[in-house]
Amino acid sequence: MASLRAACLRFLTRVAVSHHPLALQQPPRLFASPSFLPRPFTLFFSPLLFPQQAAALVSSVRAVSTRSAADSYVLRLLDMEKESQLQHESNQVPVKGSPGSFQLFDTPGSVHVTLRRDLGNEQIEVKCWVEMEDPEGDDEQQEESQERIPCLFMVVDLTKGTEKAALEVRCTYYRDNQDVTVEHVAYLVDGRTKENETTPGPYEAPDFLDLDENLQQAFFDLVKARGITARLATYLMDYLAAKEHREYMQWIQNVQSFIKL
Repeated sequence: MASLRAACLRFLTRVAVSHHPLALQQPPRLFASPSFLPRPFTLFFSPLLFPQQAAALVSSVRAVSTRSAADSYVLRLLDMEKESQLQHESNQVPVKGSPGSFQLFDTPGSVHVTLRRDLGNEQIEVKCWVEMEDPEGDDEQQEESQERIPCLFMVVDLTKGTEKAALEVRCTYYRDNQDVTVEHVAYLVDGRTKENETTPGPYEAPDFLDLDENLQQAFFDLVKARGITARLATYLMDYLAAKEHREYMQWIQNVQSFIKL
């Protein structure tokens, strides 16, 4: 039985090889007389009698070969990218600073971090992430400068004791700005139900720019008094840039492991 299995394997290998473009330039004598098989099995395995099965076999062999080559190429490029990133990592400056009076929570695999602190009877939670934005200016200036710039987004939730309601302040920050910018202030009621798509939701806040300028400035001071400052924002941008690098390296490793399965 073992010798028969070996003979069949040799035959299937020759079939696949004979369908290579170079091999097709020669007479397919293998198909006409597979003499390496025992006589009782020659008729059964002849591809001339089973052309569809032979074609399916060749197609399968070619598909496996193509997939293997593609996988190897991807793995090679991923190795090169990992090596490049490791060299870049060795030249990176460690993140300086700290989150101050906040505790920083970083969940691996996420794109954001969370800051938390208590201030008297108030609980403060800040979700932070970075997105790339187009630079401000007219269309001609944007066309000349295609480089996008990072923008830090912060959603500050303020709650008090057992009170269910919360004040949500949405802020942005661009590197080297003097202050964090308040974009939106909303009063949220905990446990509200999701509205029907055709029904307007509850009233949360006016357009921030429609507020009196003095009131706008007062909200700037409100978040600043709770530790949401340009110094903290700069630290968060550096931290999130380093986090993005870690997540990218983990992504490379995950993809490599999956392809090698």
